[in-house]
Amino acid sequence: MAGARKRNRGSASGADPLWSKAPLVLLRYPGLFVSIAVGALLLALAASAYPLFISSSASELVAARIHDPSYTRWAVGMMYRNGALPLPGPDPDGDIEPRVDAIFEGLAAPSPYLGDPLESALGSVTPIRVAGEQERRDTRLFMGEQAPDHVEILKGSSDGVLVPDLISDALDITPGDQIVIGSPEDGTVRLPVGGIYRSLYKGGASGYWRPWNDALVLYCGNCAPPPQAVIVPKDRFADVARAIGLDHAVYAWQAPVLRDLTLQEAEDSARITSRISEEIDDRALLDRCFITFFCNRSNGPVWGSSMDDVVRDVHGRLVAIDGPARLLRIAGMLVALLVVAGAGAFVMAARRVESSLLFARGARPRAVGGRSALEAVIPCAIGAALGLGLAFALVRWMGPGGALASSASEQATWAAASAGVLAVAAIAIVSTVSFLRQSEHHRSRLRLVSAFPWELVLIGLSLLILHRLRSGGAVVVDRSLGTTAPSLLLFAFPIAFLAGFVALVARVVVLVLRWARARSGGWGTPAYLAVHRLAARSRLTMLLIAAAGLCLGLFVQAQTVARSMRTTVDAKAGVYVGSDVQARIDSVNATPETFPLPITRAVRRLQAGELRPGVPFDLLAIDAETFASTAFWDPVFSSEPLETLLDRMSAPSAGRLPVLMASAPNAFPDSITLDRQTLPIEIVGRANAFPGMTSIRPLVVVDAQHLLDAFGDAPDPLTVPSASDELWIRGTPRAARAALAELDYTPSLVLTADEVKDISYIAAVIDTFLVMNGLGVVAALLVFAAMLMYLQTRQRSEIVSYGLSLRMGMRSSRHLVAIAIEVGAMLVIAYVAGSVLALTAARLTVPLLDPIEAIPPDPITVVPVALVAIAAPALLLVALAGGWLTERRARSADLGQVMRLAD
Repeated sequence: MAGARKRNRGSASGADPLWSKAPLVLLRYPGLFVSIAVGALLLALAASAYPLFISSSASELVAARIHDPSYTRWAVGMMYRNGALPLPGPDPDGDIEPRVDAIFEGLAAPSPYLGDPLESALGSVTPIRVAGEQERRDTRLFMGEQAPDHVEILKGSSDGVLVPDLISDALDITPGDQIVIGSPEDGTVRLPVGGIYRSLYKGGASGYWRPWNDALVLYCGNCAPPPQAVIVPKDRFADVARAIGLDHAVYAWQAPVLRDLTLQEAEDSARITSRISEEIDDRALLDRCFITFFCNRSNGPVWGSSMDDVVRDVHGRLVAIDGPARLLRIAGMLVALLVVAGAGAFVMAARRVESSLLFARGARPRAVGGRSALEAVIPCAIGAALGLGLAFALVRWMGPGGALASSASEQATWAAASAGVLAVAAIAIVSTVSFLRQSEHHRSRLRLVSAFPWELVLIGLSLLILHRLRSGGAVVVDRSLGTTAPSLLLFAFPIAFLAGFVALVARVVVLVLRWARARSGGWGTPAYLAVHRLAARSRLTMLLIAAAGLCLGLFVQAQTVARSMRTTVDAKAGVYVGSDVQARIDSVNATPETFPLPITRAVRRLQAGELRPGVPFDLLAIDAETFASTAFWDPVFSSEPLETLLDRMSAPSAGRLPVLMASAPNAFPDSITLDRQTLPIEIVGRANAFPGMTSIRPLVVVDAQHLLDAFGDAPDPLTVPSASDELWIRGTPRAARAALAELDYTPSLVLTADEVKDISYIAAVIDTFLVMNGLGVVAALLVFAAMLMYLQTRQRSEIVSYGLSLRMGMRSSRHLVAIAIEVGAMLVIAYVAGSVLALTAARLTVPLLDPIEAIPPDPITVVPVALVAIAAPALLLVALAGGWLTERRARSADLGQVMRLAD
């Protein structure tokens, strides 16, 4: 007794062990320690991944724009061009060109993003011929630093004078020949040919040639190629130009961007190039034309950078990504907070004896919450650090792939630290609330709150959101960026819808379990135990079914919507383009007889006639023999296969033109009028969408040869100015462009399905739902965390049940089956309910997400059948694994100790 009193006095005079030992007390409970750490990890991961994901996405978008052929790193750098600068003369001090070169280089040098400026110059049109020959062609004298590195050398080497193949083929020039440039009136010069390069008039050359596209690239499909440049070394350019009578040239300087940039760096680069532009505007030597006679609006001094356009475009894309990512962050943090709160409740539930003792001794709730917070500091700190590291790893390994800005890393670190503090606060609050349940007064209040049917509130909220979406709120417009993006309500709806209805299902399941408990005596020992355990802890049962159903439902719904949007966009792009690649040509151009890729020819005429007064139709004339192997087709377009429709269309018809009607379900004409010719028709098939449609107007599809036969001697209806001749090609854009470059003529326009899908507001829809897909995957993974929390909460009762069952003769294998049935039944119920509700939610929202309303088909709902089928047995395996772990822990526990502490 004396020793006890001495110890008590020591405790009274020293630090309270409940506080001094609090930081390390959870080390005695590894399961609790890990649960809290995992909750803090999820919270920090959700909080810190957002700035990293946005930064990486932005950097990837910037890199994509920099490498886009319409920009390139040359266009997003800095360019200055003067349309008429005097050629350097014998007096270096009086020359304009070296001074302009030095000024521009001095302006660009301070930028850390711009490379060294490269100078180039282009002379006016002049004749070229082979020495000793009279046949000549037009050319332009060109010099450029590093120019040989940006052309394709076909013959010879890059040393010396380079001649384009357009000229070498016409004049039969080979490397080593002597060419004569100039005319007898103005002067001539003889030069040896070092190599032959591929001409630039077809386009697609390096961005290095951007300042000269207007002079060297062919923009008119029916025009002759512009004169191509003969490339001479820089040190000879001025002498050769003067020798052929030139006294001026168009000079350009380009400082390309050195590397891929983050959005933060791109914005900084845009500010720098804008400042350079302002300084050029203030320099009298740079903003004037030196030979006024040759200067006009088109070839006067021009300067600038496309970086501003890149930044604006990327911000427009981020509008669509930022909203869903922000929602993903919020949803992930809410779910993680629930995990943390569950872990905190588990801490108090597992130490119920200690909690009761503290209540009996009159401990204050504030002190209990403070000690719980102190206990949670170490696991929360570890979890937050691991969550931050995992966020970096996931974004780097599985994210967009762009570089991370330094500001994003700082934001992620602060977010993870804040998440750790929030986790500690959540533990303290939950512990305080759990401690208050010791009081009958507070327990009655908490029971009233938990009994309120919150699921009805969520269901009502989801129906209100659906009404708002259907009344036009599915898309929001950012007027400052000129971008449309899906509304955040599209993401809030499935969460509220699933949470409300799944919770309602869980409540019904609990009622059924209570009914079944009295009737489970003849169902066998495992089923009997499972039913009684589920009914006895109805709140835990309801919580697991609701949480798992919500998570699994979000997974299925996200997969369904993401796949539906991808399929819809693919279908619309394929319908608009006709195939993978479309090349527009002139009606006089022949269809290639040999082509390395599947190819077909089609002719479109928009509003070619009227099916009935006021109902115009478009016409599509095709080659039925090659159409099926090339054109884009989706089975949802028609109830009949494409081959069947084409066979009917190409088959001979008795006096009537066989046609296929698309997007005209209520049209039943027996003739059409085209160019004042009335043609009797026979409708041989229908489709709700068809390749070649550019609007929702009805489309009449005919075989081109049958149409020409029906017109007889009348003027060809497919060669009128309003007709568009097109080659449709199946294959990769790179392969198609390479094959088109070998044709004898140049298409006026090449359009790919990928380019249509890359339009900002279309890509916004795809990017948005890819982010939502990530939310679904995270939600599915949280099911495992919810199941483990449930098993940990049930651990003590499972051990007691196991011990009593063994004494009554039950084998351990049956106990394992009982646990598997207990967990598996809840997961299966949650999965079935979540999947059915998820598919319902997807069918309600997908029709509202038409990214291109003017082009058929309507949004296509794609159910991920294989994924849904695979997930079901995976859940059963998870349930079996959880049962095995629980049964193993039960066998290894000290049954006597547990029975002694059981209450």
